[in-house]
Amino acid sequence: MKKPVADHHYHYPDPERRQLLRFIGMGAIGGALGNIGGVAEADQNRLHRRANSTTKPGADSDRILVVIELNGGNDGLNTLVPYGHGNYYDARKALGIQPDAVIPFDGSFGLNAALAGLHQRGLSVMQGIGTTTSPNLSHFQMQDRWYRGDIDGTYTGETGFLGRCCDAVKGDSVVTGLSLEYTQSPIIVAKQARTATLGSLEGATALFAKENALLPDGIAAIHKARTEQLSSLFGTAREAMRDMVILSNFLRGVAAPSKGYPDTTLGEKLAVVSRIIRTNGGVRVFHVPYGDFDTHTSQGNKHTPLLKQLNDATSVFLDDMQASGYGDKVLIATISEFGRRVQENDSGTDHGNGSVAMMAGPVIAGLHGEAPSLRNLDADGNLKPTTSYGDYYATLAAWLGVSDIVLGSPLPLLASATQANS
Repeated sequence: MKKPVADHHYHYPDPERRQLLRFIGMGAIGGALGNIGGVAEADQNRLHRRANSTTKPGADSDRILVVIELNGGNDGLNTLVPYGHGNYYDARKALGIQPDAVIPFDGSFGLNAALAGLHQRGLSVMQGIGTTTSPNLSHFQMQDRWYRGDIDGTYTGETGFLGRCCDAVKGDSVVTGLSLEYTQSPIIVAKQARTATLGSLEGATALFAKENALLPDGIAAIHKARTEQLSSLFGTAREAMRDMVILSNFLRGVAAPSKGYPDTTLGEKLAVVSRIIRTNGGVRVFHVPYGDFDTHTSQGNKHTPLLKQLNDATSVFLDDMQASGYGDKVLIATISEFGRRVQENDSGTDHGNGSVAMMAGPVIAGLHGEAPSLRNLDADGNLKPTTSYGDYYATLAAWLGVSDIVLGSPLPLLASATQANS
């Protein structure tokens, strides 16, 4: 295995504001940029109109993207199993998924049976996804490249891939993109669009509840203060408080929870995504981190259960979107920083390269792309990707109607009607 390079630390815009949000104990809700601005009457009126609208989305401009990040490096070989290739079982005598535990696509490849629900709902699987230019096996380096849409390691901008998508599709919504985690993720950092992180819907909405008698006076005092007469920290405090008021007011009006979501971390997150989408509040992009797929050890006890949780929560979410009239407007896509080594270690697999990406919703179901060869590995024993993740990202951008984020060529994964309109 190549020696990992030094950890790369992402440079977020406006570090004072980010630190302040954490310092004052409001990690459940934080604005990703300083351009959310004041609690303007126009913002509140716009929120009220959207939150009380009964119209369902109808135009292409209402398409929504939900990106589920499989943190840690998902093992593509045990997700899309090459059960018809004997050398797979030679390399994985303990960890190989047996033929009776796969859903066959053909005589060679089959889906891990833990994903049966998604398969029934039309899962699209793209094989051979990975880094075709200057691959690196460091979590920090590869996460950073996926986050920023840095295909060859040369990108020097400060925005993330989903943040740039938000910049391209931003409209009059209070928030264009949300990341469902407690700390700001580089992937959602935008230049102009309003994006935010959300660790807890309940915590965020309770933070500015009317019952909190002291908070309104504090907000009014910060809002009234003249920043040029105060320290930089106080100015940052006022701006951060404004951001949180707007976002909290937005979240307080979201739709009621749907039933049936599993009591898992991913189930809870997708239930929140559903509530926000069904509010018709104009959020176009969601980032949903999930799991620990860094299976160096005990992979046999970890990986398939992780896929089962992914299957169960996402299947309910798809059914929820269909029943709510959003079935043809919401695209789900997975990302993961890399795959795993072909050869197993004592009880797991080390960092690799080529893997799979999965999409659900308005997609062409089935197996797509060229499978990496199990007989022609790189010098470290890793699969050689056959498709750059830049092409995969271009597909997600095309779904949103974004053409100016040129990372590659869109793949033919979207359903014909949506592909033609992209």
